[in-house]
Amino acid sequence: MELSLLDVRRYAIDERAEVRFGECVIDAKGHVRIPGAEKELRAEDVFLAAESFEVRGEGAPRRLARAALARAIEESFARRGFAAAAHDDE
Repeated sequence: MELSLLDVRRYAIDERAEVRFGECVIDAKGHVRIPGAEKELRAEDVFLAAESFEVRGEGAPRRLARAALARAIEESFARRGFAAAAHDDE
């Protein structure tokens, strides 16, 4: 599974978790925030450059590599009975 920002937002909502990467935070409502950012940043650019993510939900925060987060999202989506967003390889 290729990790997309949309999938991470859906995961944050479904798992009632907060996902942090770079200077960005996706909250449990799926809102993307850049706290205290005084420079212009695009969340998509920060997301694409991120190699690790911190997931805060129930229990202790977990630091996951991009591939590990993709696996966690796939497992979460499978439990809920829906597929990850389709990605065009064109």
